[in-house]
Amino acid sequence: MKRKSAIAVFTEHYNATYFINFAAPLAHSPTQLLARSGDEIDAISRDALIDALELDTDGHEVRAAVLSRYLGPHAESILSFYRTQSIPVFFHLDDWLFGLPDDMEERYRVRYDARHTARLDEFLGRVDAILCSTPYLAGQMLSRSPQHTVRTLSGVCFQPQPGMSTAFKARACRIKRRLQHLNQVTIGYAGSSSHSRDMQLIEPALARLMAERENLHFHCFGLPAPEALRRRWANRVQTIGYTRDYPGYLQSLYELGWDIGLGPLIDDEFNRCKTATKLVEYASCAVPALCSDVEPYRRVFGQDSNSLVAPSDWYDALRLWLDRPALRRESLARARQRLRGRSPYAAAEELLTALSPVLPRESN
Repeated sequence: MKRKSAIAVFTEHYNATYFINFAAPLAHSPTQLLARSGDEIDAISRDALIDALELDTDGHEVRAAVLSRYLGPHAESILSFYRTQSIPVFFHLDDWLFGLPDDMEERYRVRYDARHTARLDEFLGRVDAILCSTPYLAGQMLSRSPQHTVRTLSGVCFQPQPGMSTAFKARACRIKRRLQHLNQVTIGYAGSSSHSRDMQLIEPALARLMAERENLHFHCFGLPAPEALRRRWANRVQTIGYTRDYPGYLQSLYELGWDIGLGPLIDDEFNRCKTATKLVEYASCAVPALCSDVEPYRRVFGQDSNSLVAPSDWYDALRLWLDRPALRRESLARARQRLRGRSPYAAAEELLTALSPVLPRESN
């Protein structure tokens, strides 16, 4: 019996990065995904891991192995195993991890400190190629380490919500919520606590608008809402807890039915390397998005000035969209149209092309 083609992925977490770059695309491909998270890998011994990898290669034709930000204690064993099997090994990056901004939360800077950078550099020097989630990130990697082989993804996989299995419930919840809050307008932001510094871009505009409009509410999905807003408008500011259940998160985001979703990003080297995940999530969940006029979002919006906001223009942009709902509906339609070509099928083709065989390195 012919063995089924497969890609082995070792991901730091089963999070948005994993689902957008691997799980969603390969769900629509004949190539099977063999995935393990860092927690799963680190919970077993090296011998148990090697036994599991041998079962994988016995039962499948593993075309490539990808370590997606995983640099845990078994990373060396994974690399060595696939090297002995002559299977190419890629390291996947979706962020610039070679020096985080000084104003990012300390726990992130400690996690990705100089020791992590040195270990990452050493490990990248031994994989067959580096897989980058955006062209900008790939360019930065090549500038920093021109000796490496770098492959590029777009980091975009458009999955309109709700999914077929939950469509009835999700649509019913969204309609019910809107009927219960007919006169309420809700602005929302979805993101992890690593974006606390980006939130500072929009806090003054939000405070000013909430003071002017009694029907305006603000939701934060993931990171805590700014303390000053919570203290002043406790009944109009809501924090929705963070989850790594990405399909469940997308369904919840759709059901919330926000009137406007925000994508603030400080314009610096770290953020320019990021993907347009926030915009894609909002568009997938039928939420009109106002985003910072920076690299990740420019690639999707193009010259759509109504959806891209300069750092000092958040108040005016939000006020315009609040006063003219048609503008935000038109922007949502344009964003969804631009993203239709980035379906899971297209993302799968792009991924498999990027994972095509790597020419052997020349020996020194």
